[in-house]
Amino acid sequence: FLPLLALSLYRPLWGGQNRVNRLFLPLLLIMGLANLLSPLQLLGALNDIGDMHRTMLYLIVLLIALVAGRVLPFFTRSVLPGFEPIGRPWVEHLTFALLALIILVESIASPPAALSGPLWLAFALVQAIRLGGWFDRRVLAIPVLWVLHLGYAWLVLGALLSGLAALELFPRGPALHALSVGAVGVFTIGMMARVAHGHTGRPIDVSPGVTLAFLAVNAAALLRVFATVGWGSHYALWVDLSAALWVIGFGLFAWHYVPILLRARVDGKPG
Repeated sequence: FLPLLALSLYRPLWGGQNRVNRLFLPLLLIMGLANLLSPLQLLGALNDIGDMHRTMLYLIVLLIALVAGRVLPFFTRSVLPGFEPIGRPWVEHLTFALLALIILVESIASPPAALSGPLWLAFALVQAIRLGGWFDRRVLAIPVLWVLHLGYAWLVLGALLSGLAALELFPRGPALHALSVGAVGVFTIGMMARVAHGHTGRPIDVSPGVTLAFLAVNAAALLRVFATVGWGSHYALWVDLSAALWVIGFGLFAWHYVPILLRARVDGKPG
């Protein structure tokens, strides 16, 4: 799927005016490689590389960092009058340099904690600075904005917990879920909601039902990451509740957006 997706996007992305979009093509191919290596690992054919499941997750984190850097400041500035996001070139450079190093280190069979832990902690700090430059308090009153900021905050937290986990100061599983259920889940549902409104010619305001979907996915992440650590004796209960909230959140999203996405744009424009 991923190589075919890259192939289908080659002409519009490579021929487009924004050269940054071209980065998605090699990224999709690298993700396709990780996707190929993962079942080979499960079959026992590859034993000298890191866990490709985790590598794929970190590549998705890279994708989120790339997309967020382009859309989050723009979305926030376009909605909040007078707001001007703070962009720091050194933060942008460090974001992708650190994440590239993390992916390389985590792709080896037994990444040294003395290297992996500090890299994750440094990445968390840089991302906190990055997110702070995009934030304005008025975001908290607009669900379609706060869900994106909160999704990126989960990425910061997930990186912090991953660093602590590498140093054996926090359980590795919940740290992983801060990135997957938290960062990937929350940022994805927020982006889908924002893009569904923008690309169908609708106002960006979301309904109370969609706001409830945002809250449900965040609650799923909170339970999966923290309840399983704090009240481990009821581990299975927290996992089941987290899964139920996840299904409710994305079920509410589908209920509201499938009809929208199956209809023509409300402003009469093509697409």
